[in-house]
Amino acid sequence: MPAYRNQRLFSDHYLQEILPQSDEWKSIDRQKLNEAFAKMQSLHQKKCKVIPSLKESQLKEEFIRPILRILGHIYAPHPSIDKVWEGAREPDYAFYHSEEAKKEASIRKAIAIGEVKRYGRPLGKKLKDEALFEVQNPSLQMSRYLWLSEVRWGILTDGRFWRLYERETSKRIDIFYEIDLEGLLKKAM
Repeated sequence: MPAYRNQRLFSDHYLQEILPQSDEWKSIDRQKLNEAFAKMQSLHQKKCKVIPSLKESQLKEEFIRPILRILGHIYAPHPSIDKVWEGAREPDYAFYHSEEAKKEASIRKAIAIGEVKRYGRPLGKKLKDEALFEVQNPSLQMSRYLWLSEVRWGILTDGRFWRLYERETSKRIDIFYEIDLEGLLKKAM
């Protein structure tokens, strides 16, 4: 099983031919990348037995935030969205390109928003007979956050699967790019 799934968010040509030739891709510090990957593997090894039993808030604290720190993300938890829509609260994270942008405390300065669900929670379907906040389709929730916040990118995760959504295509909740982080970390061992 591949470690990623491109659900029409990007063209395969872009992912396989154009992206690897881009200046941004070529400028990646491979040593730092390998160090970050090793840290994520170590974290996953320490937590893999407990991750499936963690509540959403525990998953954020014990696994998601450490991953975000390892990757060097600049983020603010629970950013406010000015607009309101039925069932929409606030996303779990707003990601910024700099500490200065984060200090402005505006979600409009965010480069992405993030939402975490409990481990194993299906990211693309509505549930029945669960607590009210668990019933909503997480992909639809992400789409709503993207449209309400006017942020271009959204990241939805259950700790194992990490999906990237783009605002303009997010109304079609089946358009995303997904990686299986657990699969990547185990495969490289």
